[in-house]
Order: sequence, then structure tokens, then C-alpha cells
Amino acid sequence: MDLRTEIALLLIVFSFSVGQFRSFAAAAARQEEEGHPYMFNEEDFTTHIESEEGGIQILQSFVERSELLRGVEDYRVAILRANPRTFVLPVHFDAESILFVTQGRATIKLVRKNKLESVSVQRGDIIRINAGVPVYIINNEENEELWIVNLLKSVSVPGSVQAFYGAGGQNPETFYRAFSTELLEAALNSEKRKWGGIFKEQKRGIVVKASPGQLEELSRRGSEEEEDGLWPFGKKESKKNKAFNLLKKDPSMSNKYGRFHEVDSDDYDRLRDVDVIVAYANITKGSMAGPVYNSRGHKIAIVVRGEGYFEMACPHVSSRGSSQRHEGGGGKSEKELQKSKRKGAPTYQKIRGQLRPATVLVVPPGHPVAMVSSWSPSHGNKDQNLQILFFQVNGQGYVKYPLAGKGNIISRMEDEAKKLAFDTSSRKIDDVFGAQEEELFFRGPKQWREGNKGRADA
Repeated sequence: MDLRTEIALLLIVFSFSVGQFRSFAAAAARQEEEGHPYMFNEEDFTTHIESEEGGIQILQSFVERSELLRGVEDYRVAILRANPRTFVLPVHFDAESILFVTQGRATIKLVRKNKLESVSVQRGDIIRINAGVPVYIINNEENEELWIVNLLKSVSVPGSVQAFYGAGGQNPETFYRAFSTELLEAALNSEKRKWGGIFKEQKRGIVVKASPGQLEELSRRGSEEEEDGLWPFGKKESKKNKAFNLLKKDPSMSNKYGRFHEVDSDDYDRLRDVDVIVAYANITKGSMAGPVYNSRGHKIAIVVRGEGYFEMACPHVSSRGSSQRHEGGGGKSEKELQKSKRKGAPTYQKIRGQLRPATVLVVPPGHPVAMVSSWSPSHGNKDQNLQILFFQVNGQGYVKYPLAGKGNIISRMEDEAKKLAFDTSSRKIDDVFGAQEEELFFRGPKQWREGNKGRADA
């Protein structure tokens, strides 16, 4: 075999090896992605439309990530940011909207039927807006940005949400430009030379700076509720869009490790027909929430402030696809996992990921999950607890089942059930599951280890 033939063969082998490596790398990347089917980061948001003064970002469709999220395929998450002293242009969506104000104050104007309504909102406020209702927003604050998280439920194409701008120009493009000249002339009862220019002027984006005079005029004009007087002396219907402040409601659970606020349709009846519960957890630095699971409904969690991580037990992902296997407490080796699978027994993998502002996590019903607030977060979040907004969809009537602490499911079982289930004495089980006296919120792993140094049972 001459030298040229040897070189040619080596090149073929090298090319084949590179191809195999690339295929393996691509497969590994897919496996890694499959191992995090429930978590989305800031890069998973796409910019819907933006300007120098703010914009809207929309999270990718949940089912684009995994078929495991088919239960929330009708929902999308969007985040609005608007600088101080700005105006957010009128828009309507082909989706039901639930807005939650995470920062700032604003006036929201809605054109509902034949009325213009005005609602003042602040941090912690929830407001429901029906599909198709034109809405615009005024941030009249001098120095504070406005941040709003929007849960959208599509009413047209499942998983697809479209924004429609009527009042606009080229950026955002007005939908009036989609119609023919002859049709618009007839509809507006006016020649194009009179109206053609107004559909070209706007080029500044969805969020624009407004003058003090314009903001004062927008804020001065009241709603139908103010003009008609408060019900029962005025119109009851005008109160339908009144906001509800979640953070002003007493927490359903609270201790020095965290607080949990929750609002359902009994508190705010506008949530009833969309079957959504809104909740907010404030987890003290170094502390944790859970482990716990919900009986029904998917939980869509959005990190608002702070940092930390989560761990979740999942029977759906493969052992190779999970982010990490549990290092203890019942973790299985690969050989044990395969043996369990052959027997048809369920196997559980640990899904773990970092929690930072704008991280979105979907927790399916029945899946045990815990969230830990960082003891020493990065510089930008060093003084902040881990604060998480939850939208519980299709969850009306759900039950929260704690897996540790006061009222945990194991402690509620009879002694004989504990003996049979764990194959050990009920006294040992009670010692384990009865040691934690707090409810839902506990010391985090690092806090606990430091607090138990030197103890024989640590």
C-alpha cells in the first residue's frame, strides 16, 4: 500500500470519527435538553417587539420543549418592561390574560365594549383581561421601571398567541395596513390622501416616551366607574376589572424561613372561568420550601427576585437525560435503575436547575419539588430573598401534600401502614418524619449542615 492510499484511508477514518463524534455530541445535547424539559431560562424568551423605552418578551411554546408539557400547551408567558414616564401602545391579544405587577405602578386603560375603563395597579396586583379587549398602559412614575408578568391562554390556535395593533404605524405595524385602499376608504368614509399618513408615522416601538402634559392628561381622565359613582350607586359592571393585590392578603403559610400568599377564585372571581390560582412565595435567604406536591394542575413558576435552585422527582425522564441523579437518600445506580425498569417498577430521576430572575419552571401535578434560596447569591441579588410567582393552571380544588415538616403525608398514616411500607418499626419512621416542626418553609441544606456541626446525628 503506497503512502497516498494510506493517507486517503486515514482521512476516511478521521472523517468517519468526526462524523460519529458530531452525532454523539448532538445526541448528548438532545439528551441534556430532555433532562431539563421543565425549566426555561432568559435565553428561551424571544423579543416580541421592543424600543429604547421597553418592550415585551414572550417565552417559547411549552410543547416546543417537550411533549411532557402538553398539559400547558394553551398557555404562554410574557414579560413587559416599560421605563419611567412612558406609554405602552394599545394592543389586543387572541388570548385570555392574567397580569401580575412585579415592580412599579401604572394606570391600565381598557376599551371594553363601548366603555373606556381605568384601573390603577401597583406591585402585587392581579388583573384579568378578556381576549380581544384593547388595552394600553401608562407608567407615570418618575424613576421606577414597570415590570408586568402576563400569563396568556390562547383562544385561537393552541399554544399560539398573537398581538394585534390597531393604533400604530410601521413599528409596531398597524393591522389597518393589511386592508386594501378601496375597502378602507369606504369603511372610513374618507379618501386615502386624508388618512394614509397616519398609518406610517409611528416608528418608535411599542413603548414610547410621553411628555409630562400627555401623562397628566392620560392619568387625569377617569374610568366609567369614577364617572358613574361607586356601586351600588353607580354601575356594578364597571367594577369587573378591578385589580386584586395578592401581597396584601394574609399569607396562608408563614414562618421565619418564608411566606406563601395565594389567591383563588373565591378571592378574585375573575379567575374562575380560566381556572387559575395565583400565588407568591418569598423564601428567606438560605432557606427552602418543600418538598411538596400538588394533587392536580400544572404549576408555572416565574422567578421574580433572588437566586437559588430547585430539585424535582420525575418518573418520565431517562436516567441519562436527567440533570443529576440523587447522591443519596434512595438514589439508584444505573444497574439498579435498569433492573427496576425490567421489573416494571417506577424509577425517579432528580431534575435540578438554577433559579435566577426570569427563570420559568413548570411543575406537573403529583411531582414532588423543593426550592432552595441561595445563602450567598451573586452581587446583583445579594440582599434579596428568593421570590417566585406561581400560576397554578387547571388547579381549582387542588390539595397541597407536604412531604416533610408539620402535616407530612407519612406522619398521617397508621403505624401498621408505616411498618408495612418501610419494612421497619413505626417508631423509627416517626423519629425521622416527626423531627421537623416547621411547616412548608425550613432551614436550607447549607444552614442545616452548619447548624448541626458536631452533633452525633448530623
